[in-house]
Amino acid sequence: MTKQRLIRKILTCIIREQKQKFIWQFGVLGRAIGPALIVEAIIGIFFGELIRHPQNFLVSVFIKLLVLMPIGFIQGFISWGVYKELLIKEVWDKSMKWRYIFSEGVLGWGLLCWIVLFDIYHFSAIAEGVSFILFILCGIGFGAMMRMTWNIKEVQKLANDLKKEGKRVA
Repeated sequence: MTKQRLIRKILTCIIREQKQKFIWQFGVLGRAIGPALIVEAIIGIFFGELIRHPQNFLVSVFIKLLVLMPIGFIQGFISWGVYKELLIKEVWDKSMKWRYIFSEGVLGWGLLCWIVLFDIYHFSAIAEGVSFILFILCGIGFGAMMRMTWNIKEVQKLANDLKKEGKRVA
């Protein structure tokens, strides 16, 4: 999906006040469950965990998905607030920038990657602690880079066009 089309879908949900759909589609399913299942399947097949220890692999995936669901919900809820406020204010203020970085970078990528790569059966507190800190820092960097790619004028123009159309776009 192209960035323009994704922004259009996000703005359509925001303009129509479809908060639950947004949280489920862009938070829980789009940022937590979907990517986690894809990465877990690739890891399971590539490293042979799915074939050698299928019970352990499936239990691990199930536990990770249970942990990721509330994180995806929180991420979707925070993102909803940021996008809604962005449409009202039409400019990024400092708190919006940090909420976006936290939502998209830390929750959407850093914590997601750490949980997916977390090994339930071979736990080492020091190694997991260090990887947690590194993934959170990488998530902050990734969220900041994602925030810098937003062209507010373009988003605002698209939002105004969607408001004028008033018809189903997504």
